Amino acid sequence: MSTASPLVLIVGMHRSGTSLLGNMLHAAGVALPGPLIEGDQHNPEGYFERADITDLQEQLLIDLDRWWPGEHGIQPLPPDWLCRPATHTALHQLHALLNQESSQQQGPWAIKDPRSSLLLPLWRRLAGELQIPLRLILAVRQPAEVVRSLCQRDASAAGMTSERAELLWWRHNQAVLRHAVGLPLMVVDYSQWFSPGDGPERQLQQLWSFCGLPTPQQPSNQLAAVLAQIKPEHRRSAGAPASLPLHPETDTLYQLLVAGEVRQAASASLPHRHRWPHHVKRWLRNSLHCRRLAGSGWFDPQYYKRRNSDLAQLRDPLAHYCQFGWREGRQPHPLFDPRHYLQRCLEHGLAPPAGQSPLEHFLEQGLTAGLMPTPLAQPRWLEQRQVRLSADRPPALSDLHPWGDAALGLADGDLAAAACLLSHWQANGFPAADRRSIAQAPSPWLRWGPNPPITLQRGSSTTPPISSSGLSLDHWLSQGWLAALHGTEPSSGQRPIDRLHLILLPPGQLPEQAELIGLAQAPGVLLVDADPQRCLLWQRLNMAWTRL
Repeated sequence: MSTASPLVLIVGMHRSGTSLLGNMLHAAGVALPGPLIEGDQHNPEGYFERADITDLQEQLLIDLDRWWPGEHGIQPLPPDWLCRPATHTALHQLHALLNQESSQQQGPWAIKDPRSSLLLPLWRRLAGELQIPLRLILAVRQPAEVVRSLCQRDASAAGMTSERAELLWWRHNQAVLRHAVGLPLMVVDYSQWFSPGDGPERQLQQLWSFCGLPTPQQPSNQLAAVLAQIKPEHRRSAGAPASLPLHPETDTLYQLLVAGEVRQAASASLPHRHRWPHHVKRWLRNSLHCRRLAGSGWFDPQYYKRRNSDLAQLRDPLAHYCQFGWREGRQPHPLFDPRHYLQRCLEHGLAPPAGQSPLEHFLEQGLTAGLMPTPLAQPRWLEQRQVRLSADRPPALSDLHPWGDAALGLADGDLAAAACLLSHWQANGFPAADRRSIAQAPSPWLRWGPNPPITLQRGSSTTPPISSSGLSLDHWLSQGWLAALHGTEPSSGQRPIDRLHLILLPPGQLPEQAELIGLAQAPGVLLVDADPQRCLLWQRLNMAWTRL
């Protein structure tokens, strides 16, 4: 009979509370030997995984073409995987590590790594060869919470999707159940740690006994110290079930596990896609939704990745947006602002239904209602340009704002950068440095608008009503220009002017930001500037101008 100390393997699906279990066992006095992986933004308190064993098992799964978060991770291991050279190499290295550690342990000790769930036959062989008593603690968490947490963490690194995450949850849990026959096994429910009443303490006492620790005296400060490792921030994905509907069989398996019906849970069949009527419906809807958004022109994958630095390595930006991005308020295109669009919907009584992204709602209803999804648009300018929104492509920036081409010019044609620049001008004013750059930059984006400047010729007996700003009407420059305008008429091909607003600017004088916006929107404006450099600026800002 073996006299070696029992080895407790902490197994289960990733993001299921295995790190919390490692933390609690460590606080209870169970040894977790070896160099442990330090914490990061996903697990600030640490992973409680032995780095060399985790690296070894990760590499073995990669060598077997079953890297756990990858597309093939949901598939069973190859039938001959225990006989392959990569497995023999891993077996030899693990044998040496466990043999050394086992001889040094005087009480129960633990190794935590979710990857052990998939490689459990290898651990059983090692434990048999080294005569180490093996016990399993299976960490189980509500599957929708796992799916949400896993997709948030691994969407960029592994292209994780909710469907793959759900299948991985099945794969890890059932791999443990089917290969644990004959071994002591305890299922630990993650949600029980956060339940009211004495639920957490009762589960901890069961865990204490299962690991073979000496029974603590009552009342026990030691139990309280272990329970203090449980913190509310450990359950940030608790609201996931409402937004991530899963296959009914998935929830059934979870309920069997937490109820302790291990044998019945082990016999459950992994649901195939053709057996998933509700799941397929959601999958098809998401697929059709993604295809529609992809063909609309209102989703820019490169912009989506650049704007969200955490998604820089994302393989399928559109799939991420359809599944998670819109729920997180991420912007799909430089000219589609979800917050602005939703506010416009509320103003018109067209709020999207639950479960529908703002962009999908825009393509279905917002376009028809004429709701502009960006705050960059100037309503009067839109009306003057007679812009009609299209599902095929967003409008040009110059169709939304009179300074659109100027922003594109300074941004060298980059729409995202131009939109940011235009937004800055709207909020903070039009700085003189940018005006000089617009007037001087030789850029193809800084061009004439579709309407040429207004020009006037002498020869008419009637003069449109005239108002003036910039200079008083009795100023010598105003009087000189009024004399030049006496008896004028529109030149050939120009529209008649019902009222002429005269803007007279001597060299060195520039109007304020508010006046510039008014000039850009008002019909019948004639800007008269004595500075030829600024005349080029007005031209590139799509304003009607003439030079003295």
